[in-house]
Amino acid sequence: MDDNERALHLKTLSETPAHLKAALKGVSKKTATTRPAPGKWSILEIVCHLRDMEAEAYLARYRRMLAEDNPTLPDIDGDVIAIERDYRGQSLPAARREWTKSRKESLKLLKKVKGAQWERIGTHEAAGRFTIADFVRRHAVSNDEAHLGQIEAAKRRFAVLARLAAGPAALAEAVKGLSAEAAKRRADSKWSILENARHLPDIELVFADRFTKMAFSEQPPAFWLLDNDRVAVAKKYNEADLGATVKSFKELRQETLGLLKALPAAAWRRTGQHPKRGETNMEQLAEHLANHDDKHIARIRELRGALGDDPKAWRWGRLHTLEFQHALGRASRLLGFYFDRGPFPVPGHNLTVDKMEFDEKSFRVLHGPSMRQITDFSSLERTLAVLPGGESGIPSSAHYADLMPLWLKGEYHPVLMDRDAIEAASEGRQVLEP
Repeated sequence: MDDNERALHLKTLSETPAHLKAALKGVSKKTATTRPAPGKWSILEIVCHLRDMEAEAYLARYRRMLAEDNPTLPDIDGDVIAIERDYRGQSLPAARREWTKSRKESLKLLKKVKGAQWERIGTHEAAGRFTIADFVRRHAVSNDEAHLGQIEAAKRRFAVLARLAAGPAALAEAVKGLSAEAAKRRADSKWSILENARHLPDIELVFADRFTKMAFSEQPPAFWLLDNDRVAVAKKYNEADLGATVKSFKELRQETLGLLKALPAAAWRRTGQHPKRGETNMEQLAEHLANHDDKHIARIRELRGALGDDPKAWRWGRLHTLEFQHALGRASRLLGFYFDRGPFPVPGHNLTVDKMEFDEKSFRVLHGPSMRQITDFSSLERTLAVLPGGESGIPSSAHYADLMPLWLKGEYHPVLMDRDAIEAASEGRQVLEP
């Protein structure tokens, strides 16, 4: 091992205390004590293992190898002492403090090692001959980096399983007390609350199939996609019983969680081929399922919050709104108070004559007619038109937004074509000279 490699490993050892502290920040007792897979250590057990290995497997070996000629170094069975010392019943903060104390002693000792001392040897009962430099590499890579990675993986696994476990209760809360009529009402061309809810049990079956194939197939499986809209029509989602839907989703999710919790750690690294996302491992797929829950439950809450529980009180304009934004208003919210107007409830849709393109999530209108005009070519003086604002671009002007009420109501203003009529109606004259 050259000096640069050794310096890199020593740097890793010196930085691990800060990394471990950061990794454990905010970790709850439940997270710390939950095993990520059968036979795999919890975060608490990993930290207890780090503590004992630091004192007994590394610091003690460094001392002996510096003081003795080729000492025999006993093998330490981490699984045995984890049970004998009851790692699961110990304190996480205390284990980290004790590990930190031993790590400081290790670093202090290694700082004193010079030149040929790095090549002093010891013989491990199981792994054979090692130099001090070899143990430093093993200390930094196989111990520090590996166990920090295990802690992060355990945190991610706990977090995604907790999110999946919370899905059914979140759905039940989102539809609690909702009438059947309100659940079936569609706010737009998209799904109703009931259809969004009924979609969840079917998608659970799709993901359960994917998890099972990934876990038990010899080769990475290729996933198939469900035609969601076709299934919604074929199975008459909007005629389903809401209570039965919530119950079905809960039961199917419990089955999924039972499968995921029973999988060995290695199974979480297995992959499948998604037709849109490409290669996906088990953990990524579980995250995708949790995100799917969040998306549809948020949509249910959005529909319920925007429309209310009484369908008779629903109004398109409560959702479908238009704000007239000035370029400066888009650049600064503060300037928007001066330059912008609205938002206003507006009619129309993507497919109506009064075309109003809107964002499908917020229902905020994005595009609409910039001007409406009716011209009778047999009698031009009868021309009508309206702008979605006014003639002036100065907010303090009376004509900055005076046509807006007419535009919003679908009404018009006469367009004067005759010079005498224009001069008679004019409020002033502006002359531009070169």
